Amino acid sequence: MEKHCKKCLLPDTYPGLTLDENDICNLCNNFENEIARKSSRLFENEEELGKFLRKFKKRGNKYDVLVPLSGGVDSSNALVTLVEKYKLRPLVYHNDDGFVSEIASENARKLCAGLDVDLIVWQHDMTFMKKLFRYINESDLKISTCLMCGTILYLNNIELARKFNIPLIINGFSKGGFSIITNRPRFNDMVEQIIAEVLKREDIQFVREFRNKFKLMDEHVILQEMKDAEESIRSELPLFIPYYMFKFNKTDKEAYKEDLMRRFGWQPMPTSYPCRTTNCIMIWLNTYSDFRKMDYTYFTEEYAYMIREGEFSQEQAKKDLMFSPPPGMLKKLAEQIGQDAFECPDTVTLDNWGKPCK
Repeated sequence: MEKHCKKCLLPDTYPGLTLDENDICNLCNNFENEIARKSSRLFENEEELGKFLRKFKKRGNKYDVLVPLSGGVDSSNALVTLVEKYKLRPLVYHNDDGFVSEIASENARKLCAGLDVDLIVWQHDMTFMKKLFRYINESDLKISTCLMCGTILYLNNIELARKFNIPLIINGFSKGGFSIITNRPRFNDMVEQIIAEVLKREDIQFVREFRNKFKLMDEHVILQEMKDAEESIRSELPLFIPYYMFKFNKTDKEAYKEDLMRRFGWQPMPTSYPCRTTNCIMIWLNTYSDFRKMDYTYFTEEYAYMIREGEFSQEQAKKDLMFSPPPGMLKKLAEQIGQDAFECPDTVTLDNWGKPCK
């Protein structure tokens, strides 16, 4: 019988997870030693942060920082703060994988026009992205498709920063997402698993593109300790900083939405999964596939980290991770990417462990 951690809710089917006699997992017991947690204390006040950011001003040819902008409230908050409060010159990057809301793209355009900053919209090769979704979802790999898609967007940041000689990347990753994406051994293993799976299909072109994309992981430095900033400057590689480290910049989201609407004509985006978030609609099919194969998803793992951090209660996590896509959505998305390896129901409601709700 499947068990789960009484603290973070991860199931015992999660790789490497063990439960003690009190049903508390090893990840929770070892949490105090995680480097990612220490990184949140790098800047204790605004003066320290301002001094740090000034090291990167005018180091690039034209831009101080690359800022990914989804069009949602969090990334919009990050962009406005970096421009107006910290006086950084950004190049803004908006990703379109073919499944994002048009409201999101319009928000990005309005915000950049209002702030008078440069914007690049990256329209992905849809053939590549559909294959990525289909190959992972149709396989038996215990790898989250959304995690790999999100990693490709992350790598796009590095590619653009390198191309435009931008010394700094500030991204809206949550603490949970950051803790996952910085685990290099794990990512290297997942990349090799996916390549082996695709080679069975003899899609050599996809393997070549996929492998080349992940080589970008070696072309940046992630800020986890202050010595990483020194290494970035020495090596002339862009430094990646998640926006959550700016802990004293937290703003009431509802108040900030009102300000964005008043100043820029920004519009709230439709929510998807997890509850209250504005991820692209492909998240419905990818999450359903995760639940079928693993009994957990990328977001189960992300929320587990944030429960340990004290940012979410178990009750809120369970509520947010309840899975109930719009009627017909799973079949519609499966048809769009040519996926037919498993049947998609018209309606389904699952709990945070992927079990049917009565």
